[in-house]
Amino acid sequence: MDNEFDWGQLQQDAKLATEAMPDGEYQIMVESAEATKSSNNSPMLKMRCRVIQDGPYSKRVILTNMVVAVHSGFALKLFFDRCYALGITQADFDRKITLDEIASKITGRYATAVVGHHEYQGTTRNDISMFKEPAVGTIQPDNTGGGSLTSEFASSSEIEF
Repeated sequence: MDNEFDWGQLQQDAKLATEAMPDGEYQIMVESAEATKSSNNSPMLKMRCRVIQDGPYSKRVILTNMVVAVHSGFALKLFFDRCYALGITQADFDRKITLDEIASKITGRYATAVVGHHEYQGTTRNDISMFKEPAVGTIQPDNTGGGSLTSEFASSSEIEF
């Protein structure tokens, strides 16, 4: 095995890959979502999102969680707002959708992620504070084999995603 590496370039690549992205809005795709429990045993979705827009942060991964904090009305509102932005509808909640079903339904969905950062174990890491509708013209996958196109002329309540 050839052990000739450009160590300097590999170190630079590692630094760029782990450096926090600037705060802002990024177009993302939910690569995976899993229903699980938080450290305090609350139900939550563990998500892996990938930046899909062109630019220096293209293909970067952002991990985020959506906790069902049943004892906090504010946290619950954030959970539902994020779900709606990712295509979960009131009809889904009315039929008592499970967290596993939500995870399945949002996997592969596109959105605009509002990205910030926080300190964790001495490292600055990105987090997603909110999801919004994806960029105009984004074709969303759906479970019926079709898709829906967002329109710059539709209101947020008219956009099916």
